[in-house]
Amino acid sequence: LAFSNGSVGRVYVSNGVFSSGYEFHVGNGGKGEIYVRGGSVTTVRDIDMGYSAGATGLISVQSGTVSCQELFVGYNGIATLIVDANINCRMLIAGSQVGSTGYVEVGNAKLSIGANYDATIGDFGSGTLVMKGGAIGTAPNDGDFVVRKNASAYGLCSGWGTCTST
Repeated sequence: LAFSNGSVGRVYVSNGVFSSGYEFHVGNGGKGEIYVRGGSVTTVRDIDMGYSAGATGLISVQSGTVSCQELFVGYNGIATLIVDANINCRMLIAGSQVGSTGYVEVGNAKLSIGANYDATIGDFGSGTLVMKGGAIGTAPNDGDFVVRKNASAYGLCSGWGTCTST
């Protein structure tokens, strides 16, 4: 979505399904946006938001679901994930690479992370998590909730909600 530099791509899902048999990039080189209202976004692989340096990605989910293996919010670029519904991914990283920025806002929702994987806010880049009453759950005794994983990273969590092993 928004494959080339300077391009813009938008997808609106309302009571429907947007699916991929492979990974997909929301803002590969340009500006990519996905808006979900009562539908679902699914892939058997990864969702990479803000994939290239200079690219931007946005996913906004209200009353729907997103399912994937790994969710990168700000891979090399800038990305925003706004969640008021359920997201089920094996792994979440906000601010993946040096120079990337990832912003995650969790409202009245649950973000579920799979066994043996982490929710990381600031891996090598800049990650921000704002909780607005929602929940992040990692698999019991397996996954971790990590803020500022590496010295080059920036990680910030604020708001209210719960982070649990489920």
